Amino acid sequence: MSVFQLNQDDIQNLLNEKSEKNKKTVISKLVGDFKSGNLSEEEVKLANEIFLLMVRDIDKSMRKVISKGICDCIDITSELVDTIVLDPDPDVACPVLKASPLLDETKLINFAKKLPESHNVAIADRQDITDDLSSALINTGSAAVVKHLVKNSSAVIGGKNLNRIIDNFGSQQEISDSMACRQALPDEVTLRLIDLVSDHVRTFIVTHQNLPGDIAATLLRDNRRRASMRMLGVDSSEGPDVDDLVEALYENGKLSDSVIYQAGLVGDSSFLVSALALRARIPVSNAHLLVHDKRRAGIRALFKYCNLSLDMVEPIYYAITQSIHLSSATDEDQDGVEMLIAERVLQNYAECIPKRQINYLMTRI
Repeated sequence: MSVFQLNQDDIQNLLNEKSEKNKKTVISKLVGDFKSGNLSEEEVKLANEIFLLMVRDIDKSMRKVISKGICDCIDITSELVDTIVLDPDPDVACPVLKASPLLDETKLINFAKKLPESHNVAIADRQDITDDLSSALINTGSAAVVKHLVKNSSAVIGGKNLNRIIDNFGSQQEISDSMACRQALPDEVTLRLIDLVSDHVRTFIVTHQNLPGDIAATLLRDNRRRASMRMLGVDSSEGPDVDDLVEALYENGKLSDSVIYQAGLVGDSSFLVSALALRARIPVSNAHLLVHDKRRAGIRALFKYCNLSLDMVEPIYYAITQSIHLSSATDEDQDGVEMLIAERVLQNYAECIPKRQINYLMTRI
């Protein structure tokens, strides 16, 4: 049996058929004939009429077979598409909502305004989502819809809409984490996400998003410090290891001389030692001994080997010794200690520190 062989009696017999199995067999055959591309213009027209009659009159399982079968066809009529899309059952409507090439932006925006959440989730999974359609989906106020939208890597979501998502759904971890893993986020959005996402996603942000290396390194070190605080009692989960963070910066081309200087100038010896060890390709234990050599000969030799400025040795060694002293002599937290170190380094070594590093230290005060 092919589509064009059905007459009105055949259609009525199909609608009155009691056997679900037989119905599915006939419908599947009709769908196969339709998708084959071998039907004439008149046969395609008749097939559309049959499908439209079926999706209006038969039970869900049959409507579902039709929807799945013709969801990506270009020869179905607008009336048939709309009838399926407006079906209250998501199992029937969603295949067409997700895949039909006949649904343009205007139609989809209008549908998003009136369809239920389950249907809009299907729209959010489409491969042709524009920024205007993203806006309409965000306007639904549904966390489920927005979750699917931000996970859809092909969806276009502009800066304004990304900020709207943070405003309305940023507190929901799965949404903020998924959003952070999108490609090429605006810096403003990236920085807003830093405090919302989980630790492993935070590390992904600063190593994969297009943040300047200086900002990325600072955020990574802050991330490690936040994880360390949890490990001391607030939260038992383990945070990222400093060596892993340094390696992530290195692999993404962000472990610059400036990043290393900035870590050293605020007394972050763990980051400094790990970065120098990676640069010099020596064990971290060796780098630790060289950096903490009281005669400065070790750190000077390490800087020279890594092609770093020897002018930075004295201020960085001073910052490291201050960090050791202040960590045991003050009740300040790590941010407070770094602020004190930055002040003292500026007071004693401002004349030999590049302007860029001075500006950085000023931001830490």
